[in-house]
Amino acid sequence: NPRAAADRVIELMGVLTKLVNINVRAAVVRTVWNGWCTARRFQGTQPCTFGCPGRAEDSIEHYAHCKGAHLIFTYLGLAPPTCLYTFFMLHFRQISEHELTLRALSLYSIYTAHCHYRQREAPTPEGLADFFHDKVRVATWRHKQSTATLNFPSRKSIIIQPARLLTRPMRVRLAVGQG
Repeated sequence: NPRAAADRVIELMGVLTKLVNINVRAAVVRTVWNGWCTARRFQGTQPCTFGCPGRAEDSIEHYAHCKGAHLIFTYLGLAPPTCLYTFFMLHFRQISEHELTLRALSLYSIYTAHCHYRQREAPTPEGLADFFHDKVRVATWRHKQSTATLNFPSRKSIIIQPARLLTRPMRVRLAVGQG
């Protein structure tokens, strides 16, 4: 039912208003309403922007299950989405505000990575993990609620292993909380 879906998205945006910055909410809206510039949206075919092997194509439907896109979910300690419904966060009434914030930040990171890499060579898993890390930092900049949700220790170096795709742990300096 299109009306029920629209009402649910409007309600989702209302909940996200206090949880994340406007740029994150804009990425969520672009995702839910198929606003990404994917090959499928323009009736074309192109391989996955993040370099998935095989017949993975450039489409929102693929990115909901994409191993490259799932790096951000793993990095933030979330289970990757199992279907488009959870990728679009339409199950938001069933999850905590903490998880909803992290999922919105994940969508923002995937959307901005897709925009960045779609006209470039596919990134390495390490490069994609670095990009996601930077985008989460940008998305939470000057927003106390989403910064607090990350619960990362500020100004400390931590080791992350975003996914099995990486062969070694990567040392990352987090600069959360610097204005």
